[in-house]
Amino acid sequence: MEKSWKEWMGERCTPEELIQFEEELEREFVPKAKLEQVMEKLEREKEKVRKAQAELEQVKFEAVAERLILQAGGRNVTAIKALLNLEELRQGGEEAVRRKLEEIKEQEGYLFVGLTAPVFYATGTGVGCASHQEDVLRNAFGLGR
Repeated sequence: MEKSWKEWMGERCTPEELIQFEEELEREFVPKAKLEQVMEKLEREKEKVRKAQAELEQVKFEAVAERLILQAGGRNVTAIKALLNLEELRQGGEEAVRRKLEEIKEQEGYLFVGLTAPVFYATGTGVGCASHQEDVLRNAFGLGR
């Protein structure tokens, strides 16, 4: 560097000017190794941001799905989410979730408010299942559930 500075300045270059020039160069320019180190750190930080954004998008999508389930009158959000298979629906967005919820509502209506679970009867007796009979007895004796 001293050689290039002297070539540029000629014989007028003093040691003090050379020191001042080197200090100014250090302030204005970054060594390549330090620049690469900073760039690597920046890339790691960018990757962290990408992961955080992906996680945020997943949380947002799940929140939208839960909102739609509750709006549809879902009784058990966890069970309905399992039936939805959100990973497959992620590409279709909110509309895909709505369509799938309608399918589930038709097939598994008991998971939604306003639709009752099917009553199971003991074969050939015409009488409701034991849990129904137990409820009738509890009500008769005023015990409730």
